[in-house]
Amino acid sequence: MIARHRPPQRLRSLMGALVTGKGLRRSMERIEARYARLWNVEHVVWIPSARFGITHAIRQHTRNLKTVYSAAFNCGAVFHAARETGRDVHYVDTQPGSFLMDTGRSPGPDAAVILSEMFGQRFSAVQRSQPLADDAAQRIFDMAMSIPEAPDFAHLRDQDVAVASFGLGKSLYAGWGGLAVTSSAAMASRLRAERIDSLSAAGRLTSLTHDIKVLARMAAHLPLIYGPLRQRKGVSAAPATFIDQPFSRQTHEWQRSVSPLHALLALDNADRAQSWAAQRRTLTERYRTAFADALTPEHLPAETNDALSHFSLRVPAVSRSAIRQQLWQRGIDAATLFPTPIDLCPAAQFPHAHAAGASVLNLPLSTQLTEAHIDRIVRAVRTAVLSVDKCGRAAAERRAA
Repeated sequence: MIARHRPPQRLRSLMGALVTGKGLRRSMERIEARYARLWNVEHVVWIPSARFGITHAIRQHTRNLKTVYSAAFNCGAVFHAARETGRDVHYVDTQPGSFLMDTGRSPGPDAAVILSEMFGQRFSAVQRSQPLADDAAQRIFDMAMSIPEAPDFAHLRDQDVAVASFGLGKSLYAGWGGLAVTSSAAMASRLRAERIDSLSAAGRLTSLTHDIKVLARMAAHLPLIYGPLRQRKGVSAAPATFIDQPFSRQTHEWQRSVSPLHALLALDNADRAQSWAAQRRTLTERYRTAFADALTPEHLPAETNDALSHFSLRVPAVSRSAIRQQLWQRGIDAATLFPTPIDLCPAAQFPHAHAAGASVLNLPLSTQLTEAHIDRIVRAVRTAVLSVDKCGRAAAERRAA
């Protein structure tokens, strides 16, 4: 079974590093310094999660920001982060035919905007120059689904913050946690103070328990194990409302500190990030070339040289479940991230976000895939689409008769 995502590190290499004791000293400072060199930035702050960084960066702005603008098509963790700021939250529809927020509207005074890079797709210079992104008092660049690179931070202004994630399903998986990047020494200092206040004390046994769970999760994504485990859940849809999603500030993503294994993974990610980004570009191009004669540009991700987290297709909403089931039967787990919560963002007010949530089909794009895997996935998608289309035509003919 090809998983919808896999942790980037190979379990065998990781176990070897653990046996030799490599990198087992837990140190936030080592992680921060390593990524500051990688990204050529001055201020990097380790945080317990990307959503922690989003919430506290907005709270810690020198002005008392009153409003937060965030995308209606987004991860539930970002909805939670926006709510936790205590500010008035305004949701914004996506651009037509896109997975990114529409930045064309004007923000109110004293406003922050959360610019989420859905599936690793970046906001272009043109999009960043539009009013919502350019006129906001603070911009939060949510890079949780990306593999950030040094040029991605060049446009940060004073008190802007970019957040990266080491969390589950992310391109730089390390169990939990993340990083906040800012050009402001004062903002970095305030974020560290918030981190100190929020982290719970963890003894060696607790840290070991956390690390064992991470190892188990990595093992669960091995091809021979993943299928039987996922079979219990099948391909059921995610909750359609925010209130039913399991986000709370009481979770470990708000309170868990660095453990030995987490430090090892985070530092290993920094060493390999550039090669992983290049590999994702190669696999993305393989997908794009293989689909060129079968799908139109509106079905494919926007052209980019950025390292994506998934190869995100847009398929007819009425066919998506059937296509996904066909892929599952052929040993491929495709994801449908993310449904737009109807309780916060009604479809009538956010039609493009709901269209994106109903049509997106995320194909695997992990660093452990090969070009042969991509070819297999493409063949399965072609077969699934043709099969579903044939069934649809047959059903239409029966109704007509």
